[in-house]
Amino acid sequence: MGPKSPAGVELRAIGSRMRSTNVERDVLDELHSPYIGARAVDVFDRVANACWVACAARSWSFTGPYGSGKSTWRNLIDAILGHDESRRSEAESVLTEVSPALPRASRPP
Repeated sequence: MGPKSPAGVELRAIGSRMRSTNVERDVLDELHSPYIGARAVDVFDRVANACWVACAARSWSFTGPYGSGKSTWRNLIDAILGHDESRRSEAESVLTEVSPALPRASRPP
């Protein structure tokens, strides 16, 4: 039996989420089924929508504590907006699991 949360729920690490993402090392790798949380969905939606609005800002700064998913998120954005069709397909698949409308947001209207 593992450690428990204050609410008494057993906590356990998810093995696929234990490997850190490195932007330089992993930019051409598969995405390793990244965890996409509510904040990542919101940020992706904002970035995707800004890509197709002529007067929108297109310079962003993503900051957060170590391990918060910045590099994983950056690789996902690279995959979905990049030129490699196989990485784009993988990214669309990952995003569809979270929100079926997200991959469509990354394509021009």
